[in-house]
Amino acid sequence: KQENVTRADGTVEQREYLQFANGQRFHFPTRIATPLSHAFSTDDPAALMEDDTTLDAIRDLILPRYRLADYDNPKAQHTPSDTKNLDDIRSGRGNVSGFVRISLFKRLSSSGHSFILSLQRQRARNELFIHAIDHQLPIPLGAFTDRQIAVTDEDIEGDGDLHGSVATRYETLRKSLPAKTKWVNTTVFKPTLRKDLAKDNEVITWLLNRFGDWDPTRDSKINKLVDLLSNDHCGEKVLVFTEYSDTAQYIAAALADAGIPNVGLATGDTDNPADVARRFSPYSNRLPSAPQDEPVDLDDPVNVLVATDVLSEGQNLQDSHIIVNYDLPWAIIRLIQRAGRVDRVGQESDIVHVYL
Repeated sequence: KQENVTRADGTVEQREYLQFANGQRFHFPTRIATPLSHAFSTDDPAALMEDDTTLDAIRDLILPRYRLADYDNPKAQHTPSDTKNLDDIRSGRGNVSGFVRISLFKRLSSSGHSFILSLQRQRARNELFIHAIDHQLPIPLGAFTDRQIAVTDEDIEGDGDLHGSVATRYETLRKSLPAKTKWVNTTVFKPTLRKDLAKDNEVITWLLNRFGDWDPTRDSKINKLVDLLSNDHCGEKVLVFTEYSDTAQYIAAALADAGIPNVGLATGDTDNPADVARRFSPYSNRLPSAPQDEPVDLDDPVNVLVATDVLSEGQNLQDSHIIVNYDLPWAIIRLIQRAGRVDRVGQESDIVHVYL
């Protein structure tokens, strides 16, 4: 239904509403999308990350781990298992290096912190392959390479293979994989595989040295978010969405260090995301049997909730009317789902702010 509503400035507008069985009306809020921009400070390494030198370097990475079948040497001796596993790669998923390259660009647009971690992980995993080639050791497919061929965020996130010597990391990987993991002998590959792995690592190392150590206090993007929370929405409930767990953890830590109170975090690794949602939005998550006019008193309230899309569906978060998209998902439906966490029945604010 619709009715005329007089706004504070005296203007009259038509607003849609729902009328419940008890006669109560719910007016849909006005959703206001606001683009945010920021200028890089002179000492922000992110300024180097967005320049043509970096973009061209990522564009030109060979990414040989994602196109292993291209390096199959028909003159090398193959076991039946080697032949079958490489044929499975060739016929099943083929060359997905382009998707991985896009993932790196997405990580770059998310945060410099996450982009640096992605480069470090790419280098570390290339080193594992080089180690296996140099020592004529097999490399695991299936549980290890499927993850990379499928191009899930597990290949982009996770620090398990960044620490220890290459030999130790290889042995840890070998012992930790399930018994049914498929393996292929590195002796079946052309010498160009090692050459291309080393070439990519040279480029990645050069980029990491160029960026230097990441310092959150020099991050112009995070500083823009701190300004928004401190000046425009001080003390209000704010929901900050990002696509990656790395970025979410980074934002939450940086906000806490900047003095923003009651910061919460919810990612796919969170034991109980629903509990974090309840602490952030206690009124909209009350049980139906609970007194609706009774104040909710929490020992550990959350005022600023940093979350991945683990909270973009199936959660009532309408105690807040402010959403910040720290990075933009490439699927527009994600933006709609995120806004739907607060722009829903029970929202008491006339305006829902969506920052992009």
